Amino acid sequence: MSQHSSTQPILIGVLSVALVVAISVAIFLYFKLQQTVATDNHTKETMQAQTVAVQASASQAAINVPTPTKVEAFNTLFAVNTKHGKIKTGKHKVSSIWFDKKLTYGIETIYVVFTLTHSLNEMTGDAESCHVCAPEIGAITYKKQANGWQVISKQVSFTSFGSWGDAYDVKPEPLALSKQTTSFLLDTSYGNMGMSTSGKTIFSFAGDVWRDLGNITTEENNSGDCDETVPPTDEYYRKCWQYNGKISIVPKPNTQYPDLLVARTGTFPKDDKVKNQLYIFDGNGYVDSSDK
Repeated sequence: MSQHSSTQPILIGVLSVALVVAISVAIFLYFKLQQTVATDNHTKETMQAQTVAVQASASQAAINVPTPTKVEAFNTLFAVNTKHGKIKTGKHKVSSIWFDKKLTYGIETIYVVFTLTHSLNEMTGDAESCHVCAPEIGAITYKKQANGWQVISKQVSFTSFGSWGDAYDVKPEPLALSKQTTSFLLDTSYGNMGMSTSGKTIFSFAGDVWRDLGNITTEENNSGDCDETVPPTDEYYRKCWQYNGKISIVPKPNTQYPDLLVARTGTFPKDDKVKNQLYIFDGNGYVDSSDK
Protein backbone atom coordinates (compact mmCIF):
# COMPACT_ATOMS: atom_id res chain seq x y z
CA MET A 1 0.00 0.00 0.00
CA SER A 2 2.76 2.43 0.88
CA GLN A 3 4.46 1.80 -2.49
CA HIS A 4 1.24 2.43 -4.38
CA SER A 5 0.56 5.59 -2.41
CA SER A 6 4.01 6.96 -3.18
CA THR A 7 3.71 6.50 -6.97
CA GLN A 8 0.26 8.07 -7.21
CA PRO A 9 1.42 11.69 -6.73
CA ILE A 10 4.14 11.12 -9.34
CA LEU A 11 1.60 9.80 -11.84
CA ILE A 12 -0.70 12.73 -11.19
CA GLY A 13 2.20 15.13 -11.67
CA VAL A 14 3.16 13.55 -14.96
CA LEU A 15 -0.42 13.67 -16.20
CA SER A 16 -0.73 17.33 -15.16
CA VAL A 17 2.43 18.25 -17.02
CA ALA A 18 1.20 16.36 -20.09
CA LEU A 19 -2.13 18.16 -19.90
CA VAL A 20 -0.43 21.54 -19.66
CA VAL A 21 1.82 20.69 -22.59
CA ALA A 22 -1.18 19.52 -24.64
CA ILE A 23 -3.09 22.69 -23.85
CA SER A 24 -0.07 24.83 -24.74
CA VAL A 25 0.40 23.01 -28.02
CA ALA A 26 -3.30 23.40 -28.80
CA ILE A 27 -3.17 27.12 -28.05
CA PHE A 28 0.00 27.49 -30.17
CA LEU A 29 -1.60 25.63 -33.10
CA TYR A 30 -4.80 27.70 -32.79
CA PHE A 31 -2.97 31.00 -32.99
CA LYS A 32 -0.75 29.66 -35.77
CA LEU A 33 -3.87 28.65 -37.71
CA GLN A 34 -5.41 32.08 -37.16
CA GLN A 35 -2.23 33.71 -38.38
CA THR A 36 -2.22 31.51 -41.48
CA VAL A 37 -5.89 32.29 -42.18
CA ALA A 38 -5.25 36.01 -41.73
CA THR A 39 -2.25 35.76 -44.05
CA ASP A 40 -4.30 33.89 -46.66
CA ASN A 41 -7.12 36.43 -46.41
CA HIS A 42 -4.68 39.28 -46.76
CA THR A 43 -3.15 37.60 -49.80
CA LYS A 44 -6.60 37.09 -51.36
CA GLU A 45 -7.59 40.67 -50.61
CA THR A 46 -4.33 41.89 -52.12
CA MET A 47 -4.88 39.77 -55.23
CA GLN A 48 -8.48 40.96 -55.52
CA ALA A 49 -7.40 44.56 -55.12
CA GLN A 50 -4.75 44.06 -57.79
CA THR A 51 -7.34 42.47 -60.11
CA VAL A 52 -9.76 45.35 -59.57
CA ALA A 53 -6.95 47.82 -60.18
CA VAL A 54 -6.02 46.06 -63.43
CA GLN A 55 -9.68 46.01 -64.54
CA ALA A 56 -10.09 49.66 -63.62
CA SER A 57 -6.92 50.49 -65.52
CA ALA A 58 -8.19 48.57 -68.55
CA SER A 59 -11.58 50.29 -68.32
CA GLN A 60 -9.93 53.68 -68.02
CA ALA A 61 -7.76 52.85 -71.01
CA ALA A 62 -10.90 51.93 -72.98
CA ILE A 63 -12.56 55.17 -71.92
CA ASN A 64 -9.55 57.18 -73.02
CA VAL A 65 -9.26 55.58 -76.45
CA PRO A 66 -9.68 58.50 -78.88
CA THR A 67 -12.25 58.23 -81.65
CA PRO A 68 -11.09 58.21 -85.25
CA THR A 69 -11.00 61.66 -86.78
CA LYS A 70 -13.85 62.62 -89.07
CA VAL A 71 -11.49 62.67 -92.03
CA GLU A 72 -10.18 59.18 -91.19
CA ALA A 73 -13.75 57.92 -90.96
CA PHE A 74 -14.67 59.60 -94.26
CA ASN A 75 -11.67 58.04 -96.01
CA THR A 76 -12.56 54.59 -94.66
CA LEU A 77 -16.19 54.88 -95.76
CA PHE A 78 -15.42 55.94 -99.34
CA ALA A 79 -12.08 54.10 -99.63
CA VAL A 80 -10.28 57.32 -100.55
CA ASN A 81 -7.33 59.31 -99.25
CA THR A 82 -8.15 62.97 -98.71
CA LYS A 83 -6.95 65.45 -96.12
CA HIS A 84 -10.10 67.54 -96.06
CA GLY A 85 -13.00 65.07 -96.05
CA LYS A 86 -14.39 66.17 -99.40
CA ILE A 87 -13.91 64.50 -102.75
CA LYS A 88 -15.65 63.66 -105.99
CA THR A 89 -17.09 60.15 -105.58
CA GLY A 90 -18.82 59.79 -108.94
CA LYS A 91 -19.02 61.34 -112.37
CA HIS A 92 -21.62 63.83 -111.17
CA LYS A 93 -21.33 63.45 -107.39
CA VAL A 94 -19.24 65.00 -104.64
CA SER A 95 -19.18 63.76 -101.04
CA SER A 96 -18.24 65.55 -97.82
CA ILE A 97 -18.41 65.26 -94.02
CA TRP A 98 -21.69 66.33 -92.39
CA PHE A 99 -21.40 65.79 -88.62
CA ASP A 100 -20.27 63.20 -86.07
CA LYS A 101 -21.79 61.96 -82.82
CA LYS A 102 -21.00 59.57 -79.97
CA LEU A 103 -24.03 57.59 -78.76
CA THR A 104 -25.08 54.82 -76.41
CA TYR A 105 -26.37 51.68 -78.15
CA GLY A 106 -27.71 49.20 -75.59
CA ILE A 107 -24.76 48.76 -73.21
CA GLU A 108 -22.21 49.76 -75.84
CA THR A 109 -20.77 53.06 -76.99
CA ILE A 110 -20.80 53.82 -80.70
CA TYR A 111 -19.33 56.64 -82.74
CA VAL A 112 -20.81 57.68 -86.10
CA VAL A 113 -19.74 60.08 -88.81
CA PHE A 114 -22.48 61.15 -91.24
CA THR A 115 -21.69 62.26 -94.78
CA LEU A 116 -23.38 64.19 -97.58
CA THR A 117 -23.27 63.27 -101.25
CA HIS A 118 -24.44 66.06 -103.57
CA SER A 119 -25.56 65.54 -107.16
CA LEU A 120 -23.82 67.86 -109.58
CA ASN A 121 -25.40 69.69 -112.47
CA GLU A 122 -24.04 68.11 -115.65
CA MET A 123 -23.77 71.47 -117.38
CA THR A 124 -22.32 73.70 -114.67
CA GLY A 125 -20.68 71.15 -112.36
CA ASP A 126 -22.29 72.86 -109.36
CA ALA A 127 -24.43 71.10 -106.78
CA GLU A 128 -28.05 70.78 -107.85
CA SER A 129 -30.13 73.42 -106.06
CA CYS A 130 -33.89 73.11 -106.16
CA HIS A 131 -36.60 73.02 -103.53
CA VAL A 132 -36.79 69.23 -103.51
CA CYS A 133 -33.09 68.59 -104.19
CA ALA A 134 -31.67 66.80 -101.14
CA PRO A 135 -28.20 65.28 -100.71
CA GLU A 136 -27.76 61.58 -99.99
CA ILE A 137 -26.84 60.72 -96.40
CA GLY A 138 -24.17 58.14 -95.61
CA ALA A 139 -22.73 56.89 -92.33
CA ILE A 140 -19.81 54.95 -90.93
CA THR A 141 -20.33 53.56 -87.44
CA TYR A 142 -17.74 52.34 -84.92
CA LYS A 143 -18.10 50.37 -81.69
CA LYS A 144 -15.72 51.06 -78.81
CA GLN A 145 -13.36 48.23 -77.85
CA ALA A 146 -10.75 48.01 -75.10
CA ASN A 147 -7.96 48.70 -77.57
CA GLY A 148 -9.67 50.99 -80.07
CA TRP A 149 -12.72 51.54 -82.26
CA GLN A 150 -14.04 48.80 -84.56
CA VAL A 151 -16.04 49.53 -87.72
CA ILE A 152 -19.42 47.78 -87.45
CA SER A 153 -21.30 49.47 -90.28
CA LYS A 154 -20.51 51.28 -93.54
CA GLN A 155 -23.38 52.87 -95.47
CA VAL A 156 -22.42 55.11 -98.39
CA SER A 157 -26.10 56.12 -98.75
CA PHE A 158 -29.09 55.16 -96.62
CA THR A 159 -31.46 58.10 -97.21
CA SER A 160 -31.79 61.67 -98.49
CA PHE A 161 -32.27 64.71 -96.28
CA GLY A 162 -32.55 68.48 -96.69
CA SER A 163 -33.65 70.85 -99.44
CA TRP A 164 -32.18 73.28 -101.95
CA GLY A 165 -29.30 70.86 -102.44
CA ASP A 166 -28.03 70.93 -98.86
CA ALA A 167 -28.73 69.51 -95.39
CA TYR A 168 -27.31 72.50 -93.48
CA ASP A 169 -26.26 72.40 -89.82
CA VAL A 170 -28.37 70.26 -87.51
CA LYS A 171 -28.77 69.74 -83.77
CA PRO A 172 -29.80 66.11 -83.13
CA GLU A 173 -32.31 65.60 -80.30
CA PRO A 174 -32.22 62.21 -78.51
CA LEU A 175 -35.30 60.00 -78.92
CA ALA A 176 -35.44 56.97 -76.59
CA LEU A 177 -37.62 54.63 -78.63
CA SER A 178 -36.37 51.39 -77.01
CA LYS A 179 -33.30 49.64 -75.62
CA GLN A 180 -32.81 47.90 -78.96
CA THR A 181 -32.27 51.17 -80.84
CA THR A 182 -30.50 54.49 -80.59
CA SER A 183 -32.38 57.30 -82.30
CA PHE A 184 -32.51 61.06 -82.64
CA LEU A 185 -34.63 63.77 -84.25
CA LEU A 186 -33.56 66.32 -86.86
CA ASP A 187 -35.50 69.54 -87.55
CA THR A 188 -37.15 69.89 -90.94
CA SER A 189 -39.09 72.74 -92.57
CA TYR A 190 -40.89 73.26 -95.84
CA GLY A 191 -42.82 76.09 -97.43
CA ASN A 192 -45.18 76.14 -100.39
CA MET A 193 -47.94 78.47 -101.64
CA GLY A 194 -47.94 80.57 -98.46
CA MET A 195 -48.08 77.57 -96.10
CA SER A 196 -45.19 76.59 -93.80
CA THR A 197 -44.69 73.11 -92.38
CA SER A 198 -42.12 72.04 -89.79
CA GLY A 199 -41.36 68.66 -88.29
CA LYS A 200 -38.80 66.15 -87.10
CA THR A 201 -37.12 63.41 -89.11
CA ILE A 202 -36.11 60.29 -87.20
CA PHE A 203 -32.71 58.65 -87.74
CA SER A 204 -32.47 55.32 -85.92
CA PHE A 205 -29.70 52.73 -85.50
CA ALA A 206 -30.60 49.06 -84.99
CA GLY A 207 -29.18 45.79 -86.25
CA ASP A 208 -25.93 47.64 -87.02
CA VAL A 209 -27.52 49.86 -89.69
CA TRP A 210 -28.94 53.39 -89.79
CA ARG A 211 -32.46 53.95 -91.09
CA ASP A 212 -34.60 56.98 -91.84
CA LEU A 213 -37.90 56.29 -90.05
CA GLY A 214 -39.79 59.17 -91.62
CA ASN A 215 -40.89 62.68 -90.74
CA ILE A 216 -43.26 63.72 -87.95
CA THR A 217 -45.16 66.95 -88.64
CA THR A 218 -45.18 69.19 -85.56
CA GLU A 219 -46.07 72.68 -86.84
CA GLU A 220 -48.07 74.25 -89.66
CA ASN A 221 -49.40 77.68 -90.53
CA ASN A 222 -50.70 79.65 -93.49
CA SER A 223 -49.15 82.97 -92.51
CA GLY A 224 -48.00 83.56 -96.08
CA ASP A 225 -51.50 83.19 -97.48
CA CYS A 226 -53.88 84.72 -94.97
CA ASP A 227 -55.28 88.19 -94.37
CA GLU A 228 -57.61 89.08 -91.51
CA THR A 229 -57.05 92.83 -91.81
CA VAL A 230 -60.02 93.11 -94.16
CA PRO A 231 -63.66 92.25 -93.37
CA PRO A 232 -64.66 88.57 -93.75
CA THR A 233 -66.92 89.63 -96.61
CA ASP A 234 -63.98 90.99 -98.58
CA GLU A 235 -62.79 88.80 -101.45
CA TYR A 236 -59.23 89.03 -100.16
CA TYR A 237 -60.09 87.84 -96.67
CA ARG A 238 -58.24 84.70 -95.66
CA LYS A 239 -58.55 83.22 -92.18
CA CYS A 240 -55.21 82.66 -90.44
CA TRP A 241 -54.48 79.41 -88.64
CA GLN A 242 -51.50 77.74 -87.02
CA TYR A 243 -50.69 74.95 -84.61
CA ASN A 244 -47.65 73.68 -82.73
CA GLY A 245 -47.03 70.16 -81.51
CA LYS A 246 -44.79 68.27 -79.12
CA ILE A 247 -43.71 64.67 -79.70
CA SER A 248 -43.99 62.08 -76.92
CA ILE A 249 -43.56 58.30 -76.83
CA VAL A 250 -46.59 56.13 -76.06
CA PRO A 251 -45.19 53.50 -73.64
CA LYS A 252 -45.64 49.92 -74.77
CA PRO A 253 -43.64 46.97 -73.36
CA ASN A 254 -41.52 44.73 -75.61
CA THR A 255 -41.84 47.08 -78.56
CA GLN A 256 -38.86 48.27 -80.56
CA TYR A 257 -40.78 51.09 -82.25
CA PRO A 258 -43.60 52.38 -80.01
CA ASP A 259 -46.28 54.79 -81.21
CA LEU A 260 -45.52 58.51 -81.18
CA LEU A 261 -48.10 61.08 -80.10
CA VAL A 262 -48.01 64.69 -81.25
CA ALA A 263 -49.87 66.82 -78.70
CA ARG A 264 -51.02 69.88 -80.61
CA THR A 265 -52.16 73.32 -79.57
CA GLY A 266 -53.50 76.11 -81.74
CA THR A 267 -55.98 76.34 -84.58
CA PHE A 268 -56.57 74.26 -87.68
CA PRO A 269 -57.62 74.99 -91.28
CA LYS A 270 -61.18 73.64 -91.14
CA ASP A 271 -62.14 74.46 -87.55
CA ASP A 272 -60.74 75.77 -84.29
CA LYS A 273 -60.66 72.42 -82.53
CA VAL A 274 -57.19 71.23 -81.60
CA LYS A 275 -56.61 67.59 -82.54
CA ASN A 276 -53.68 65.45 -81.44
CA GLN A 277 -52.10 63.14 -83.97
CA LEU A 278 -50.80 59.58 -83.54
CA TYR A 279 -47.94 58.17 -85.62
CA ILE A 280 -47.44 54.41 -85.86
CA PHE A 281 -44.61 52.25 -87.19
CA ASP A 282 -45.69 50.31 -90.29
CA GLY A 283 -42.57 48.17 -90.65
CA ASN A 284 -40.67 50.70 -92.72
CA GLY A 285 -41.14 53.95 -90.83
CA TYR A 286 -43.56 56.16 -88.94
CA VAL A 287 -46.79 57.16 -90.68
CA ASP A 288 -49.85 59.22 -89.74
CA SER A 289 -52.33 56.72 -88.26
CA SER A 290 -55.24 58.62 -89.84
CA ASP A 291 -53.86 57.66 -93.25
CA LYS A 292 -54.00 53.94 -92.48
